[in-house]
Parts: sequence; structure tokens; C-alpha cells
Amino acid sequence: MAELRRNTELCQSKFDAERREWMRSIQTVEESKAQNAGSGKAEIDMLKAKVSELSAALADAERTRLFLLEDNGKIKQQKAKLRYFIAFVANCTNLSQEVMSLLYYYAFLHICKCKNAYCDNLWFPFAALLLPNVLMPHLVA
Repeated sequence: MAELRRNTELCQSKFDAERREWMRSIQTVEESKAQNAGSGKAEIDMLKAKVSELSAALADAERTRLFLLEDNGKIKQQKAKLRYFIAFVANCTNLSQEVMSLLYYYAFLHICKCKNAYCDNLWFPFAALLLPNVLMPHLVA
């Protein structure tokens, strides 16, 4: 009987030790879940912020791209006007091709330096330089 009691107590103590270990494991798992959930939520929030930042940057880049396309179109339009103007001057003045290309180059540099490169007044300085013998031939003699 004493041996049976000792076996029962021994089995009970083993069971209690295993139960405590099992409870400790469950508690560790629960703590780990809570900690991971907190860090996971923080990581998700960080990723959401990063995604919104990147989408804002993408929208800015798209606006910049559209602006540059529009700007490029305006520059092409101004260059076409310049070519037309230079061709007109060439027809009126019989200037050589080298002189005309040089004038075109300097006119284009002026366009690039001008704060408002799209103003129509841009051509007046060149008209004054190129057309005096056409508009006022009596002054050129």
C-alpha cells in the first residue's frame, strides 16, 4: 500500500511538473504571439506609410513627366518658329548658310537663357539685328 501511494505521488508529481512545463510553454507561445502581433502591426503600419510615400512620389513623377512633355512641345514649337524666322531672314537678306546657322545657334542660346522662353517678344532683338538692310536699306549703305 505504501508503495502504491509512493507511485501515485511520484506519478502525480511527474504530472504536475509536466503540466507546469506545458503551461509555461503555452504562456511563452502566447507572449510570443502578442509580441509578434505588436511588431507585425508596427511593420504593417511602416509598410503602409512607405507605400503611401511611394505612391505620392509616383504621382509627383507623373506630374513632372507631363509638365516636361508639355514643356518639350513648347520648346519644339519655339524652335519651329525660330527656323521659320531664320528662313524668312535668309530669303530676304541672301545670307550664307554658315551665317544663318550661326544666327540660329545664337537665337537658340538666347531662348535657353530667357526666363520666359515662350514669349513672342523673343524674336524682336534678332529682327533688329538681322533685318535692318531689309526694313531700312537706306541706313545700311
